[in-house]
Amino acid sequence: MALLLNIVPSLKYPDSTIQIVHLLASLFVLLALLLYTKVGTKNLFIFSIFGIISGLFIYLIKMFESTITTYPILDALASIQYLFYVVFTTPLFGINVLLDLNYAMFSLVISVVYVVAFVCCFYFNKKREQI
Repeated sequence: MALLLNIVPSLKYPDSTIQIVHLLASLFVLLALLLYTKVGTKNLFIFSIFGIISGLFIYLIKMFESTITTYPILDALASIQYLFYVVFTTPLFGINVLLDLNYAMFSLVISVVYVVAFVCCFYFNKKREQI
């Protein structure tokens, strides 16, 4: 739901406006992600790791964009960032109505959200093993 609502604003930002419905959908996904950390499944570990990597990858690609476009192999590698952006950043893009960041910096902020999810998942998994 949040992916469908946020896809157009996230791809056209800053030219399109982010509305309150995008924020609410993103907050719902964020809440569901954090609540799901209590379950602490292996899939969530992997998803969180890819979320962390994707945010860092998108940010680094944006930082070195001018250098990357001169080398075809690096330019092909940079095209992967769009897949990462759509899968991991777009569902939470409505939060950017509060932050007003460019897409690279926002992806880095979202990677911090995935770090929190990873740490919480790890914590609840260890706590459950002790019982």
